[in-house]
Amino acid sequence: MITVKEIAAKFGVSAATVSMVLNNRAGVGRETRKKILAFAREMGYKKKSHPSHTQPQTLNLVIYKKHGDVVSDTPFFTELTQGIEQQTRKSGYNLLVSYFYESREQTEQINAIAASSCRGIILLATEMMSEDLAPFFSLPVPLILLDNTFIDVDLDSITINNIQGSMRAVKCLEQSGHTQIGHLRSSVGINNFFERRDGYIKSMAGRETAQYTFPISSTAEGAYEDMKRHLASKPKMPTAFFADNDIIAISCIRAFREEGYRIPEDISIIGFDDITTSAIIDPPLSTMRVPKKTLGIQAVDQLLKRIHNEAAESVRIAVNTTLITRSSIRQL
Repeated sequence: MITVKEIAAKFGVSAATVSMVLNNRAGVGRETRKKILAFAREMGYKKKSHPSHTQPQTLNLVIYKKHGDVVSDTPFFTELTQGIEQQTRKSGYNLLVSYFYESREQTEQINAIAASSCRGIILLATEMMSEDLAPFFSLPVPLILLDNTFIDVDLDSITINNIQGSMRAVKCLEQSGHTQIGHLRSSVGINNFFERRDGYIKSMAGRETAQYTFPISSTAEGAYEDMKRHLASKPKMPTAFFADNDIIAISCIRAFREEGYRIPEDISIIGFDDITTSAIIDPPLSTMRVPKKTLGIQAVDQLLKRIHNEAAESVRIAVNTTLITRSSIRQL
């Protein structure tokens, strides 16, 4: 019987590329895929079979950590993981959770993931850039991206509709009478925050944004300290802010209050994510709710389609956010 290596030699590609095609994984061009599949059928290629009791029934959630400034033990990622775990069990699979650290030896980590004998991988790509994906292309099982997408990579992705969310947040402030709307912009460079910035800028077309944009750390303590430094310079303040996420919003509210600003009487603020704390702080924070469990469910469902050869072209699924209005916005 012809082998994967022999098929790879026939077309001058790597064995990993052939494995991706034979396992119905995205990431290989359409023409190359068609040629490999046709040749494999012609030569009678068959996957190695395993007894049903040894067939692995595990999905692997791989959490990629570049710096950990965003992906950490927060309510957002806890709820996201719960959604993945619930849908995995409902579908008859077990869930393995692995961590991939950019700062550690990558080949060893990839080999460990490959040795897990999982049926497919959900890669939590929040902190990733497209060039970070290279080590994962050697894995011979279906792989999809969660919480990120890259236009130059042919992989399924499940993401937040960040532009829709940020534009709707700004519109909420506008409908409350605010025209001077600032941006508490995360200083961490990830695609989610880039897209939220784009939505803010589009919404503010023709209006002043630069003097009302404050770069802020994404950690709770870092955001608080950054805003304290900004306020020490006595900047011109807008009447309202859109914050890139709730952690930034809540931490800045703490700094505002210490400098004598009242929320929402002096400054209105809206966040993004709707973490649990947002509903119980004083005042409760208006925010854009991200359906975190839905993201996890969609990721599992799309991965299972790949595993069962029920998906053809790669897709990007962008899940919309919902406006949650609480007491942190003043009606002018």
